[in-house]
Amino acid sequence: MLDGTVVQAEAADGLDPISALREQRRAAVRAQAFGRNTSSAAESRAMYEVDYDLFKLKFWPKLCQKVPSGCDAVLVWREFMSYIKGSYRVLDTEQGYLDLATYQEITSKCSPGFKDFRKEIYAAFKTYEKLREEWNYFDRMDVARHVIQQLKRTPYEGPPIHSAAVDEVQDLAQLELAVFFVVMKKPYEELFLTGDTSQTVSRAVEFRFCDLQSLFHHFNRSEKVPELDQLLINYRSHQKILALSHRGVVQPLELAFPHAIDKLAADTGQRDGVLPVIVKDVALEDLAQHMFNLDACSAGIAFGASQCILVRNEASRKKLPQSLSNALVLTVEQSKGLEFDDCILVNFFTDSMYEEWQTMKIFLPDLLEGQSKDAAAHRKRPQFENFRHALLCSELKHLYTAVTRTKHVLLFFEEDSAKASHVFKMWEDLGLVSSSGLMDESNEKARGFGGRMGQGKSSIK
Repeated sequence: MLDGTVVQAEAADGLDPISALREQRRAAVRAQAFGRNTSSAAESRAMYEVDYDLFKLKFWPKLCQKVPSGCDAVLVWREFMSYIKGSYRVLDTEQGYLDLATYQEITSKCSPGFKDFRKEIYAAFKTYEKLREEWNYFDRMDVARHVIQQLKRTPYEGPPIHSAAVDEVQDLAQLELAVFFVVMKKPYEELFLTGDTSQTVSRAVEFRFCDLQSLFHHFNRSEKVPELDQLLINYRSHQKILALSHRGVVQPLELAFPHAIDKLAADTGQRDGVLPVIVKDVALEDLAQHMFNLDACSAGIAFGASQCILVRNEASRKKLPQSLSNALVLTVEQSKGLEFDDCILVNFFTDSMYEEWQTMKIFLPDLLEGQSKDAAAHRKRPQFENFRHALLCSELKHLYTAVTRTKHVLLFFEEDSAKASHVFKMWEDLGLVSSSGLMDESNEKARGFGGRMGQGKSSIK
């Protein structure tokens, strides 16, 4: 393992990413000691990690012709990492990934979006593996499998791990979670896993708690599989925030992608609060001045640690006005696990890569009638090809994560109001948001959160 508690066993060249990285470091040290150029033969064989961004940039142009037309790179990457290479069944293989028959078997229920295109996806995966080895890359599943293989060859001899609590497990594949089963003495008794499948921000993982039962059974065939316990009381957000997150985000997610998340009851808040506000009548700079106590002399913002601006990514952060340079600005992914008194979600839809938000309106009749996911499945609606809209699934999970960061006030600010209009209209029809403007008399309480600046601190969930 990375901490040195497991002795490295030799592995075939190109199949041992950790050893390759160590060899790269050794080569750099030797080159520095002898005053040589670091571009040695050993360094030229060094391996580098493939994440989603690199996959889309370098691998996807070679693969997109092999998959169904209109298919998004996100869904293909997720199929590779969650199932073909990320399933616990990979541990029973020699090659480090599932064969086509097993892949088709395990995804028939948990990932039906590609049911007619499994062979094409698998062919694309084989091409990905070939290119990955040729170009000396590895992915996170290669690392997880390598660690488990080393632990099986040389048992773990570090400090005994009698119990472990793992949070945010929705961003881990089965193969990554399997590491805990190998190093712990009694994982079926002392392994505590928590998470929320609606908050999966990793583009590589399709996670459901119900699938963990298979993982427990694989490692502890004679033991009883632990039961799933849902926490129904939300101690962070008030009821208006929870209504928006459930009816406005989770239920459309269930209707569009019923196999992407666990079917769980809605959270219940302990208090009422103000409706989330769609800001249409105030420019972002003015919003900063009126709501965040802009200090004109210092050109800064007296922005408390309990208030936060949420953006999609680093590129979105760089586009914010200079007047917000001293504000606490986080990407949605960075904010996961944190909570704040008040949040402004800036340009979530404007900066979205998904261009077909109008598809959300086809689910409005089901949401208005309050139908359950099972009942809505029989309702006639325009055809929704979820493999074509795979990015929407990821976007809704990111949106849910952003919405649920706040305890009191949530403001939406969009520069491209047209792009967000379909979702905002759906929320308005459901009575989940206020669209009358921040300066409207009805939103006086929402405007009042500026008085709390600096009084609180962000905290870990």
